[in-house]
Amino acid sequence: MINNIANTLILFIIISSVVVVVTASQNHDYEYNSMHQKTYGVDVSFPQHHSKVSTNYDYLPHNDPKKSSPTHPNYVSPPHEYKDMPVQRLGNRQDFYDTFMEGCRHHERSEHAKCDETERDRIDMNLRQPQSMVNYTDLGFEKIKAPTKVFKAIKKFWDDNKGMEDVEEWFTGNTYTNHVSLLLVCYL
Repeated sequence: MINNIANTLILFIIISSVVVVVTASQNHDYEYNSMHQKTYGVDVSFPQHHSKVSTNYDYLPHNDPKKSSPTHPNYVSPPHEYKDMPVQRLGNRQDFYDTFMEGCRHHERSEHAKCDETERDRIDMNLRQPQSMVNYTDLGFEKIKAPTKVFKAIKKFWDDNKGMEDVEEWFTGNTYTNHVSLLLVCYL
């Protein structure tokens, strides 16, 4: 039952939400989305293409906008380990990710290695899956308002089933679920 509700809610969110497309940039200017929020690339807030988040902090000398141009007399070239790594403007997100993974490992105890295995699979999927997607429009999506009949059907389903949720069972080591709260509860 909960899976049906979750799938319906996902459909509802997709139909009724604003979709934002952002491209990554290596310059020192922020890019902004349609809601005028600063944006950033992959592996900044959470690992998406690699197993670690960016450590190319914005305060490092090679990220100083005053010295970022190779023609500037005080130019500082990026060290090799930061080449092609997005600028990290969100602080130490690696610590957040490590805590998340420890939550999974703590929860799974004797099968804790499954957490790391699932993470490798998730990251591989993030790299592999987009190239297999078919776009039906130039952008790959089209924002439309949900037809009234569809919205009413989704809303009715939600109202009729609210409060009848079942706990979902996830496979061992699943990192698609949030284990941070489990870790915090265990340590309290």
